[in-house]
Amino acid sequence: MPGKIPRLFQAQDCLAGVEQIQLTDGGKSLQFFFENQDNWCCKTSINDDSTYFDDPPVYSNSGELFSSEMVGFTRVSPSLSTFLITACLHEMVFSARYLFSGDHGYSTEELLPLWLNGPYAYPDETYSFYLAYGKVLIMNNWVAFNDPDAASLIPDFSTLKYIGRGMPDFGIPPADTL
Repeated sequence: MPGKIPRLFQAQDCLAGVEQIQLTDGGKSLQFFFENQDNWCCKTSINDDSTYFDDPPVYSNSGELFSSEMVGFTRVSPSLSTFLITACLHEMVFSARYLFSGDHGYSTEELLPLWLNGPYAYPDETYSFYLAYGKVLIMNNWVAFNDPDAASLIPDFSTLKYIGRGMPDFGIPPADTL
């Protein structure tokens, strides 16, 4: 993206700011979401003179990174609103003060489902989000929280890997740091 205008969210992937939105496909598509290193982007349809989408699908070219057979943009979400909910929760996880990967050890009864099987930028991949004890946000195999006391609420904390620099001392040793 040209210039140094900050993007929105930006913890992992980025929602384009007004200045960064790009019209493509002869003005029929809007690129609005970008991977943090610009390896892929997402776009959605806008008025194409024949059909107006109230909540159009989202397409991504991320498949090109994983398969030589996937060229161009592939539909990754049936609707823009569904994609944006997943993207917002995804960024909440990655922008948390404390971020870990691994098996958290919670039972299903301890987790409040927030958003299940939400589509994201990768074909055939979804993310599910849960809240534990009102303090721990879980996305698939990611565990995130801002309150250092929340570490004591995680059943298998010692098996998690810290994502960041300088492991904080929670009084509970983690497995390792990345």
